[in-house]
Amino acid sequence: MPRTRLATTLAAVLLPPAVAFASPTYAVGEAVPFTALQLEEAVVLRGDPRVDVRVTRQGNDLLVEVGDARQVVAVNDTDPHGAARVVAMVVVALVGDAASTPAFPPPSAPAPAAGLTLDHEPRATGSPWSIRGTVGFARDDSGTFATPVTGAVSYRLAPFARLVGSVTYTRATAPLRDARFIPLRLGLEGRAGALGVEIGGMAAVHEGCTGSREVGKGGYATGRIYLPVSPRAHVVVEGGGYYMLEQAYGCDGMTTLSGEAYGGHLGGGVEWRL
Repeated sequence: MPRTRLATTLAAVLLPPAVAFASPTYAVGEAVPFTALQLEEAVVLRGDPRVDVRVTRQGNDLLVEVGDARQVVAVNDTDPHGAARVVAMVVVALVGDAASTPAFPPPSAPAPAAGLTLDHEPRATGSPWSIRGTVGFARDDSGTFATPVTGAVSYRLAPFARLVGSVTYTRATAPLRDARFIPLRLGLEGRAGALGVEIGGMAAVHEGCTGSREVGKGGYATGRIYLPVSPRAHVVVEGGGYYMLEQAYGCDGMTTLSGEAYGGHLGGGVEWRL
């Protein structure tokens, strides 16, 4: 009997602190612009409430779940740290609301505030597809100036990486000055906040000396700044360059001469998330 009483007493003393100091979990779904670690750090800086938190994508917004409380919040997907701070403040607010709410509210208690829901239906994720249109100013190594127009489609592979395909219509020294030059590009873009860097390969369709179509091959790199104007639209400012392993640069009678070539551009446009 004394041993039983001792065990009961120790359990009563040690169990509550063990539960109180259990580490909360932070779960982050796909297409959320920050990691679980970034969210945990942001929450801890604002008081470290001992609660389990789950964040998932709901359309263009995020669904924040703290226990039985849920709230939908709009964030800037291009600023992961800022988005984590916004969600952390929502988490702290939901914890405070739960602490001030009676465990058994009277029948006349008001309905939950707008934005809160207690259902458990699955939520749709935002589209991973985006389209972009840009126009710019370009120059190649032979001195041809042009105004390239580019259309691009991108697919989000991860919160900070996208697969991008694009086609450009411009002019270049290929093989004569101001000849049509149509580069096709496929690359990967890495994103960090408002900054993006795209690197990939390209095949450039251009005219030969006899009117035939020549295809050059090379690579490119482009840096971008994304300036949000709405939850789905961004103004884009970009600059980059390309290097061709082989491109037509002149004519010797009916023979098309080819060799290495390079060029660069500055431009801007708009990107729209579908």
